[in-house]
Amino acid sequence: MKLTLKQIADSIQANDFEPSIRDVSKRIDYLNGFLEDRKKHLEEKYMGSEEEYAIGDVINLLELVKNKLNK
Repeated sequence: MKLTLKQIADSIQANDFEPSIRDVSKRIDYLNGFLEDRKKHLEEKYMGSEEEYAIGDVINLLELVKNKLNK
C-alpha cells in the first residue's frame, strides 16, 4: 500500500496547498502529544481499558507514518 503526502496531510488536517513533510511531521507530533495526554488520563481512571489500547494503537500508527515520511 502506498500513501501520498497529500493523502496523509488531508487525513490529519495538515493540508496546505502544498503540504511539506515538516508540516505533516509537526501535525503528527501535535496529535501524538494530545493522544498521550488522553491515554494517561484513561490509564489513571480505567487501567487496561479498550480506549487506552485503541489510543496506543493510533499513536503507534502515527509514529510509523512519521518515520516513513522522514526517511
